[in-house]
Amino acid sequence: MHRSGRSAPWLLGAAVGGLIVSTLACSAITGLDDFSIVGDTPVDRPEGVCAPSQSTPCYTGPAGTEDLGACKAGTMTCTPLGTWGPCTGEVTPVSETLGGALDADCGGTALTDTELLVRYLINEAPSGRDPTELRDAAPSPLRASITYGTNLAFLQDGLGRVGLSWSAFDRAGYAVAQPFFTKVARGLDQAQALTLELVTDLRDSGDASGLVVLGDYVDAKSRLAIVLSDDARTMDLLLNDQPAMRWGSSAFVANRAVLHLVMDTTLDTESDRWKLYRNGQLVPGVAANPPPEQGTKLDAGTVTSTLVLGNRYPGNASFQGTIFYAAIYGRPLTDSELQHNAAVLIEDDDSHVRPGSDGVGGGGGEGGGGGSGGEGGNGGGGSGGGS
Repeated sequence: MHRSGRSAPWLLGAAVGGLIVSTLACSAITGLDDFSIVGDTPVDRPEGVCAPSQSTPCYTGPAGTEDLGACKAGTMTCTPLGTWGPCTGEVTPVSETLGGALDADCGGTALTDTELLVRYLINEAPSGRDPTELRDAAPSPLRASITYGTNLAFLQDGLGRVGLSWSAFDRAGYAVAQPFFTKVARGLDQAQALTLELVTDLRDSGDASGLVVLGDYVDAKSRLAIVLSDDARTMDLLLNDQPAMRWGSSAFVANRAVLHLVMDTTLDTESDRWKLYRNGQLVPGVAANPPPEQGTKLDAGTVTSTLVLGNRYPGNASFQGTIFYAAIYGRPLTDSELQHNAAVLIEDDDSHVRPGSDGVGGGGGEGGGGGSGGEGGNGGGGSGGGS
């Protein structure tokens, strides 16, 4: 059987490196065993002599995607001239779209997975249990440790969906990861484009309650932050500690919703650089005066940087409500991708594990929020959690 694929490890739903294929011996025709190494050709296939009408499986998609989701191998047939024809009938990754094939990008989940940096399903335990960390369902998992304080707990809603729930605002309690020297810092530092993806139920807030904050616990700067105010009716985006955009809506409050913050600072119009979507629908916003300049790059900080959910490190700036799910992508999702993800997540934000997974992440995890690092990290499946 002939297979083609990329030899380097799979990372964030993509592949890097050269392409390697090997062919069967054709010594009956040539007198020599024929093995070929080929590069990035338009259609990657075995080279050399073959027997007319001979066929073999083939796959030209990125390594690690074959037989995941919609992706499958095709067939190559030897031509009358004794050379391999094109790979036909294969299905390779395409973008996830609303109403499209389940797992069209072949990342192993029903969600868009391309350039995924981190994904916290927050499904580690049902109500009444207090796990010590959130597990990352993306490759090279970055764990987030949990500090409960007096107002934070794992809770299930009426449909069994699990989340981290804050019972009061302006209190301690948060989940925190240390991203420096990890995939998150590598993916975000100097980035001009990204997407934050959240499932929340906002109830109330203080004057500056942290929802998601990439900040620094030494200089107290917010590198990238969504901050709530006005009883959780107003969201402010901070970029490199500078106000960028503000959105206001009473619909934010007391409703479980999928939120997408899509950033691309290279765009000409300020309102296009930072967009907020609620359940796949654009929310009108107002740019700061002045906003960060066009082309601004995110400064992801140093070894003292922290990624905090539900608060601002070191605490006492919580909101009131629940975070059911949180993810970051190293690119702006397209409108069709975020609408697809919103439709999936509003129904189920707990169950997007890779087919056949037992909930254990591959390889060693990257350091968690308490400064521990390197040991094997658990993936996103986990126990508990509603469907």
